[in-house]
Amino acid sequence: MENKQVRFAVIGIGSMGFAHVGNILRNSEYCALTAVCDINPAMFDKLSAEQKQTVKCYTNAEECFADENVDAVLIATPHYFHVPLVIQAMQH
Repeated sequence: MENKQVRFAVIGIGSMGFAHVGNILRNSEYCALTAVCDINPAMFDKLSAEQKQTVKCYTNAEECFADENVDAVLIATPHYFHVPLVIQAMQH
């Protein structure tokens, strides 16, 4: 049986979101980080130069959810943003 990586997008890459980025990267046998999304583009500076070449950066969650290279999303925004983002994600 072939092992296929789940391609993740992390929505919100503040302190908690970036911790999740690290968890995904440490489990590269099963997971791949393909996208990140944050309303503040300065947050993308946390990514390494190598990650910036392989990870798509979005400032719009709807565009991130529509990315055909994303299998799953991890929402790491403040709690009060979770419901609308989950609904948008599920619509994709």
